[in-house]
Parts: sequence; structure tokens; C-alpha cells
Amino acid sequence: MPKTFRIIALSLVGLALLLAIIAIGLGKRGQPAPLPQQEVANGQTPARQPLTMVVAARKLDTGKPISLSDLKSIQVEQLPAGATSSLYQYDNAIPSRDIAADTPLRPELFLGGLSSQLAPGERAIAIAVDEITGVGNQIVPGDFVDVFVALPESRAGMGGEQEPAAARMIASRLRVLTYGQQSLVNDQVATPVEASQPAEAAQDERAQAITARSQNQTNSGSSNRNLASSAVLAVPPDQAGPVLLGAQEGRLFLALRNPADSGIADRERFAQPGSLLSASSNAMQGSDSLTADDRAYAGITLKGLTGQKTSQSNLRSTPARIQPVRRSNHAPASSQGVQIIRGADAPRALTSQ
Repeated sequence: MPKTFRIIALSLVGLALLLAIIAIGLGKRGQPAPLPQQEVANGQTPARQPLTMVVAARKLDTGKPISLSDLKSIQVEQLPAGATSSLYQYDNAIPSRDIAADTPLRPELFLGGLSSQLAPGERAIAIAVDEITGVGNQIVPGDFVDVFVALPESRAGMGGEQEPAAARMIASRLRVLTYGQQSLVNDQVATPVEASQPAEAAQDERAQAITARSQNQTNSGSSNRNLASSAVLAVPPDQAGPVLLGAQEGRLFLALRNPADSGIADRERFAQPGSLLSASSNAMQGSDSLTADDRAYAGITLKGLTGQKTSQSNLRSTPARIQPVRRSNHAPASSQGVQIIRGADAPRALTSQ
């Protein structure tokens, strides 16, 4: 029996050694072959691969949007601070100053802030909001809203006229630029995506930025919204007047709408409200219609805001005064009777029989 156990033990040891040799061979086969080292001549390190930097292809004028044709890439050994390798970062950007040709493009050379978020033909206007007028403070920058105005019943004026309470929509599908402490500018990702980065890495960074933004809104968004007292809206020029007048004379309410809902009210189907300024005779004879800037300059009156037509002649008109009835001290022409004047009735003569 001891001899049998000894044979079995030696067999197991031999099998273990065989398995170890096989494992070592498989491990060496799975490792990649070592890359050949680059030869270093004269003790110098190998040259770095050149990088690309975006510069101005020609002189860029102040205030004019640029396109990809205004840019070019050059090779540099090292990117300066603020420079970029991505041509698309400054596509349609607006220079804040004249930029000479071959100047490396940096963010401080271009307009930024809230004005860069306005489309051509838009104006930024701030209005007061609270939890009621701001949809329970559930509005975030980038949302689209309709603006309604509620006008209280006005007091009777000198003419005795009293305007009833009214409410109507005065602006449709306005884009929210800021709400409280939240802004479209602050929500933008400041780090540009370089062209040398792979597409998967760029998507991962974008996903991380969106996730971080969602977590930030979850953690601190509620407190910022509860403290919101103002909102900045992108408004066409001809709708800025009604919004300002509505905020002055009544109370504005924001109605949150689906971003995919692009429907707006057809203003041509309704009577146009009266303006503060009337068009000149030359403008009336011209074939061109008034632009949004023209209508904004013409202004709007409170009666125009409530839908009542007004003209330039009655903007400054005052109610006519009632002339008091004056009694004459002269004797009546007829000597046959007595005249009795009662209220507003015509005088009647009493004659003696």
C-alpha cells in the first residue's frame, strides 16, 4: 500500500508540472510582441507629431459673423493657451473687434454672453415672475412660453367710461433665455471638443456634461427656481411694446408650451390694434408693408392692447364740457303771459284767458 501511494503522488506531481508548462506557454503566446524601440540619434528625443491650430484666413471685421471659409488650420508644435484645433468651434461666431489675418482664434476675441444667444430680429426683455405667473417655477432656460396679460377693471374717467377686466395673449412662442439664476450661457459646455478626439470620446464627454447638468438641476435647481423673481425672454421687436405695456398696466402670466409645438396666432385674421404714432403719407402710399421694427417704433396704446381701435386724433382728446344753463334777467318778449323753465324742457308760455 505505501508503494502504491508513492506512485500516485509522483504521478500527480508530474501532471502538475506538465500543466504548469502548458500554462506558461499559453501566457507567452497571448502577450503582444514588444514594439521596436525608436532609435535615438545623438542622444536626442524623437520629434513630436505637429498639431493643428485654427487661425484667421483673412481679416475679420467687427460684428460680422464668420464662416468656415474665413478660417484655416496651420501646424504648430504646441497649442497656445486658449487656441483650438476645431474649425467648427468658431463657425458663425461674431468678432468683438477687428482680427488680423493669421491671428490664432481665442474665445475673448468673439462676442459672448446673452447677446450671442439672440437670433437676428430678437430682443431680450426681462419681466417679473413669481410662483404663480411662472408656472410654479418649473420653467428652465430654453423653454418656449406664451405671454398672457390680465388687465383689471379700470376706474371711470372724466367721460364716465369704465373699461371692463380683460385678458388676452400678447406674445406667442417666446424663447426663455434666463429664469432666475439659470441662464443659457451658464448651461453651455465651455470646453470645446477637439477635432483630434475620437467620436466616441466626444460623445462620452457630452453625455457626462448632460448627466452633470441634470444632477446639478436636481440638487440645486429647486432652490434657484424658488428664488426666481425675473425671466429674460427673446422677443420680436413689434411684440416688445405689448409686453412692456402689459407689465405696466396689468399682470403678465407665462404659459409653458411643448417645444415641438410651433403653432402661433395668425395676427392677420384680427383687427390690428391702434398705434401711438400714425404712418406718414409717404409710407401709406408706398407698396412696402411696415416691418417689425417700424411697428415697434410706432408703439401701442392701452386701448390698442385691449383690442380697441384708436386714432391719432383722439389720443389727446378730452371729454367735452357741459355748458351750464344761464338764466336771463331780461323780461320775455311777450307781455301776454309768463314763461316757465323746468329742467331741460323747452320753455312754455302761460297765457291769460
